[in-house]
Amino acid sequence: MPIRCNGHDISVLTTLYDALIHLRLKDRPRFVWIDALCINQADNEEKSVQVFRMSSVYYKAVKVIAYLGETYTCCGPALQLLDKADFDSHADLCHGGFKQLLLGVQLLLKAPWFTRTWVRQEVFMANSLDVQIGFVSLDWQRFSMNVTALLTKGQSMFDAMGDTYEDRLLTRIPASLHLLCPGGAEDKAKVVLRAVHLSGSHRRDLDVVLRGSKHFEASDPRDFVYGVASMTTAKFDHTSSTFHPNPSEEASIEIDYRLPVKSVYEKTTIYLMQQARSVDPMFFAYETRRQESSQEEYA
Repeated sequence: MPIRCNGHDISVLTTLYDALIHLRLKDRPRFVWIDALCINQADNEEKSVQVFRMSSVYYKAVKVIAYLGETYTCCGPALQLLDKADFDSHADLCHGGFKQLLLGVQLLLKAPWFTRTWVRQEVFMANSLDVQIGFVSLDWQRFSMNVTALLTKGQSMFDAMGDTYEDRLLTRIPASLHLLCPGGAEDKAKVVLRAVHLSGSHRRDLDVVLRGSKHFEASDPRDFVYGVASMTTAKFDHTSSTFHPNPSEEASIEIDYRLPVKSVYEKTTIYLMQQARSVDPMFFAYETRRQESSQEEYA
């Protein structure tokens, strides 16, 4: 779709065009930072520099907006109900209406946003985050907590009534949501990071964060490393050209989209072994490859 930006005609994807329409304010200008427009995606050198700065963009933003796209407009009523419903009240849990709400929420959770690896950094760094569909929006904290409460309540209800396999699917909590939400149903998380809430204020070791990557997707495999940079205690750098072979020197991970994927993973594994002073990260790489044969190995 064509738009005009800074006097230039630019073609953007339909999803971005739809977002620009719905993010526009009627009574005043609105300044929006959009990576697809503000970073030249075809210039790997520029991407390397800008990606290094993205955590600062998210952190300093007045608000970060997760726009889910026109495809999910039909889920707008479900988003409104999540804001208003009291899931401790039986009045909001009549069986027929409740199942319709579960259907709407499960469709909503299929939006690609929830499994994009970059989302982990957005949620982690944002001081204020809204989930938005069309003109309907809901604060992330309320959204994630209410979705977890809704699905957990649904599990209890269906257990009491004698659930079916289809009912059980309606109450499934995606592993990616377990990692992103600020709490809730922790004991039900069937993932390695079950006790780690990545939207918290404490950064984690890189190897711990990488273990959660199998629940997310990236169009560029390098982003499984670069996309979680700000969430970890690891040192990232867009200027260094090599890893430091001397353990007494401070090592860093180079953010460089010109590097082959294999090289990025090899350098990341070397960094992890340097920091751990152990070869254990190689076993993690082996397990990752064995469990997710479709993904490239780290070493």
